[in-house]
Amino acid sequence: MKKNYIAHYGDEFTIEWYFDSRGKSQALEYFKELSEGQKKKLVHLLYLLGVTGKIFNIEKFRSEGDQL
Repeated sequence: MKKNYIAHYGDEFTIEWYFDSRGKSQALEYFKELSEGQKKKLVHLLYLLGVTGKIFNIEKFRSEGDQL
């Protein structure tokens, strides 16, 4: 059974939680374990991504290439 949970409906994009072939979502499980304050921050980030499709704070979110 394929699960489909929407994390945020935005004006430009819809963001969904990813589920693997076993029906597990590491991202959703991580979200559920966050404190309320951390959840609010992530929900705000999902909102920004859904509305604009971009994250503008490049100091926090920049591509490091393969140098994770």
